[in-house]
Amino acid sequence: MHQLVGRLAAVDPQAGESLKVIEFFDTLTTGQAGVPAIVRAGAVLSGATAGVALDGRVLRFDPEGRAQGGPTAPVVAAHEVGDASGWLEREGEGEPHANDAIIVERMTLAATTAHARRQPATASAELLLDEHADPEARARAAGALRLTGASVAVVATLPTDPDPGCGPAVIVATRYGVLRASLTVDPPASPAHPTGVGVAGGWETLPRSWRSAVVALRLSGSPRPLFRAQDLGVVLDAALAADAAAPGAPPHPDVAALLALRDDHARDDRRDLLTTMDALVEHGSVRAAAVALGMHHSTVQARLPRALDRLGYDPRSTLGRMRYTAARQLLALRESRLP
Repeated sequence: MHQLVGRLAAVDPQAGESLKVIEFFDTLTTGQAGVPAIVRAGAVLSGATAGVALDGRVLRFDPEGRAQGGPTAPVVAAHEVGDASGWLEREGEGEPHANDAIIVERMTLAATTAHARRQPATASAELLLDEHADPEARARAAGALRLTGASVAVVATLPTDPDPGCGPAVIVATRYGVLRASLTVDPPASPAHPTGVGVAGGWETLPRSWRSAVVALRLSGSPRPLFRAQDLGVVLDAALAADAAAPGAPPHPDVAALLALRDDHARDDRRDLLTTMDALVEHGSVRAAAVALGMHHSTVQARLPRALDRLGYDPRSTLGRMRYTAARQLLALRESRLP
């Protein structure tokens, strides 16, 4: 399929894009993605609100993957498969975009396929991750999976990596790509592949556990393939807020200050001020930082005024160290890239 896409794109770019859409939804179907994940994927891929009606249940998601329950916008593309229907909505636009027709067709086909072959455990896991689902339905799902009264967490992994096998799993489309969510009472201890473990709690907290697992997965990687969201402590709330920000939103001022430090290189050394401040925060003193950097302590001392001016606080103080460490984690999260 990849080779066919490449050959067609060289002859007809539009045909190549259409095959990419087909391949995308085929991947979701092969990975046994659930109906909500497929509709979310249609919304993200089209940049429009996507909806599907199946057996009297209507699901709608906006381009950020958020469930929608309000009034609909004008429908720009639609497709029917038997009694099921799918559509795309765009506010203030009456004409479909180039790939809308193929997206809504493949989305509807994939959704009906997923609906027809849905396994009870997968359906229950999907309900538990959906904070907008009916509370009674979620409670029944927790009972079906024997999670009532248990401390359960969500484990986030890449669908291209082996299933951790720690519990029922579903494929979820996110703004960072398609991910696997596994519900477990016994998270993996030493995985070989990038793994994010969300904060554990009762089944009612699983949507938040999933969000925290995605944050943890984005912070995982060599040499630390396993990252537990709970290890972030109080920084987790800030990380979740940053993760929920709109794409392209400006960074927090403390993160912007770190970016400014990284762009500031001393004339006498190639290392940036961020590297200098990292060493200072890690080692606790100018002399210890200088040793770690292989520099004279007077050189490090001379850099401090400019660095502190850019930061707006002193990371050597107790509060400043906490602030710097939190900003450093948010910067790592902002710049993380999943395969």
